[in-house]
Amino acid sequence: DLIDQNSKEQIMGLDDDGNLHPINNTNHMDSEGKGSEHIDLKGSIVLKKEGDGKDKDAKYLPVTQSFTFFDETGAAHTYTLKLTPDTDTPTPGSKEPHTWKVSILNEQKQEIHLKSLDSISFDLMGQPEMGNNEIKFEFSNTDGKKQLISMNFGKPNTSEGVTQVDGTLSPDQKESKIEVKKDDGYAKGKLVKADIDEKGQITYHYSNGKSKHCDKLALAYFQHPEALTQTHDGLYKNPNKSVHAQYQHSGKDNLGTIKGGYLEMANVDMSTEFANIIAYQRMFQVCSEVMQVDKSVI
Repeated sequence: DLIDQNSKEQIMGLDDDGNLHPINNTNHMDSEGKGSEHIDLKGSIVLKKEGDGKDKDAKYLPVTQSFTFFDETGAAHTYTLKLTPDTDTPTPGSKEPHTWKVSILNEQKQEIHLKSLDSISFDLMGQPEMGNNEIKFEFSNTDGKKQLISMNFGKPNTSEGVTQVDGTLSPDQKESKIEVKKDDGYAKGKLVKADIDEKGQITYHYSNGKSKHCDKLALAYFQHPEALTQTHDGLYKNPNKSVHAQYQHSGKDNLGTIKGGYLEMANVDMSTEFANIIAYQRMFQVCSEVMQVDKSVI
């Protein structure tokens, strides 16, 4: 429950119908995960031959890379992406292969059936070709529910995603590397913090990077505040409910705004505090004179 630190009184929220209710974060401790549907990849596929590369008949080496996605519960799964050069379909005008056979292995290293074409292609510039830049596969949950996931290797005729690089022409790029650029799925998250904005809106932030808006703090407006009685710790009491309170959100009508993360100025009686200062000063002065007399006697 959200309570006042000094008085231990419960702080109330206000719903859209104007009803007061306690603010409790019991139902906001976790953020649900989301299953992956679309995955965008980035990186480079480096063409490398077996051995030292001098053998013209040597085959190009396959590329293997692991990737992670999320099921509908937010649980992470790591599969393996394998690309094998298809030397039967060379790029026109070039001896370099531009088509790659795609295989996906599950967590048990078993190859799964693709729900799309089983190959991707690159043009002479090493950029993904139109119509041959995406593959789809299916994931089955423990309850047998199917989840279709598409993997995009990049926008055609651009270098924004995965590109094909000749290792002999680019010696600085020695190894292939393919990684997830964007995944619309995400893991289940734990509550890490909450903050309050000027409108009194409470926002919960989670470990998976997600956030959600929930309760709004309720503020009370009193048309005759002088009828209230000050108690302690800057609090006021409405004796016998003699003053009617209008409840509203921060910033509405005659109400001010809330400053989250700030300390409020103390509501104190200045005349009383100044009188106390004078009393303390006199006490200190008397003690000083007593000490002075004591030294004189010695």
